[in-house]
Amino acid sequence: LDVPLPRLGLDSLGGMELRGALEARLGIPVPLASVSDTLTIEALVLRIRDAALGQANDTALHVAMERHEGKVAAEAASAQHVEAGQ
Repeated sequence: LDVPLPRLGLDSLGGMELRGALEARLGIPVPLASVSDTLTIEALVLRIRDAALGQANDTALHVAMERHEGKVAAEAASAQHVEAGQ
């Protein structure tokens, strides 16, 4: 896990192919701009985890904002209905 990928035979072209395959399989962008001399499997896994968590956090934020906006709109509609009844 802590052996640099280039020492395992992965060059920059292989890194790009790996990135494409991971993105296709996982459905998230994989932050792997280039395979450096120090990139290990463990580091790659952590980058993928961070990207997945970041996307999950973005999705959760988006859902929360939609819920809040819906609640505000419902409250405004309710207030207008009450005012119209007076």
